[in-house]
Amino acid sequence: MRQPVHVFYGGAHLFRPDIIEKISSVALRALPSFETPYRKQLEAKLKAEPVEDYRIDFEDGYGDRRQDEEDADAYRCGKIVAAGTGLPAVGIRIKRHGLRTLQIFLDSAGSLPPNFRVTVPKVERPEEVAVVAAECPGAHIEALIETGPVVQRLHEIPADSLHLGPYDLLASLGIPAAFQHLHHPACAMVRMQMLLTGKTVVDGPTKTLPVGDNPKEGWKKHREDIWRSLSEGFYQSWDIHPAQLVSRYATLMEFYMEHLPAVRERLANFEGAATRLGAQFDDAATIRGLRAFAERASYLVAR
Repeated sequence: MRQPVHVFYGGAHLFRPDIIEKISSVALRALPSFETPYRKQLEAKLKAEPVEDYRIDFEDGYGDRRQDEEDADAYRCGKIVAAGTGLPAVGIRIKRHGLRTLQIFLDSAGSLPPNFRVTVPKVERPEEVAVVAAECPGAHIEALIETGPVVQRLHEIPADSLHLGPYDLLASLGIPAAFQHLHHPACAMVRMQMLLTGKTVVDGPTKTLPVGDNPKEGWKKHREDIWRSLSEGFYQSWDIHPAQLVSRYATLMEFYMEHLPAVRERLANFEGAATRLGAQFDDAATIRGLRAFAERASYLVAR
């Protein structure tokens, strides 16, 4: 299965059987205010598959609630997942030391659906992830890198993917809130160390939202963050508001359409040995990267 282009986080208290339809509706209502040459393709994507990966959030997006309320939500969400969501991928983010909620959810859901993910937040030691993984064999385990202590032990974390939690990470390092952003130098350093583990790496969210009377500033910032992440080799990141889906898919379409023609030309020119096309010199390693780019683009843009 392809790697999703994003993961959409929504509070567990908001999770309902029709949540994806509601997210799609909000995104489509925002679309007329967004300028893009890919409006037709964007509208089709927002109608057919607005969310590629959804995380039922029992942590920051859920807040502090009574234990009986959290138990009830965990049981209810498990039943919804068991009935089928139609999502390519779905999962749950628990609180740190949130095994009780995870177990209630799993008991309610019964057998896990395909491509089910469990996200472990605020990891300080790899052993914390191992405990969660033991509770749900067969699930895709994700570790959120949000604290300084775990950065030196990234290779030891028994997770399938590593997610960057930029704002908690920066706060833990003493970076003032006014200067916290996704591409802060500290995030760039940690992000690259995550990539060197060979695991799937998922970038963090843009916290400036495209809401209110002037959503364009939020869309502009979201586009800048997505474009920079893509250019640095990070192909999945978080969305936290339905209107961000507009800039998410528009930016992806623009990014791939800008570069895909040249990629295809270079692939067609390659004959199994190092070749030159104009000023571009391509060897086998370069071709692997070009093919990976073309494969990522193929499902999103017109062939």
